[in-house]
Amino acid sequence: MQWIVPTQNPTWLFIFYVVVALLFNSFYTAVNLPYTALTPELTQDYDDRTKLNSFRFSFSIGGSILSLLLAQAIFGLIPNSGAVPMARGDRCDRISPPCFYLCLGHPSPLSVHAAISRNHTTAAPINC
Repeated sequence: MQWIVPTQNPTWLFIFYVVVALLFNSFYTAVNLPYTALTPELTQDYDDRTKLNSFRFSFSIGGSILSLLLAQAIFGLIPNSGAVPMARGDRCDRISPPCFYLCLGHPSPLSVHAAISRNHTTAAPINC
């Protein structure tokens, strides 16, 4: 969607990019809001929350830098021509769905264990 511009008309381009920006920001909020709200749920201690956020941001920034370096290495393999942006977009379109499936389709054992233990600790006792 970002690689193929639908028209050259400035009015329709403006509308197109407003819609793309709204969709992108909506999905970004749907992912990032629970991710950000998770830290206070993990601990009530201020220092522990600070450590968790430092750890989270370290991996976030490190992952971003690593992905930029990896993209440069992969895109360096494509010969220079006018089709480079389209080839890059095509490669990204092929790589992203499996990554998305791996992240959402397979929860980690730690998250499953946390959900199970939370249900056991918050459940009301059964009176016999």
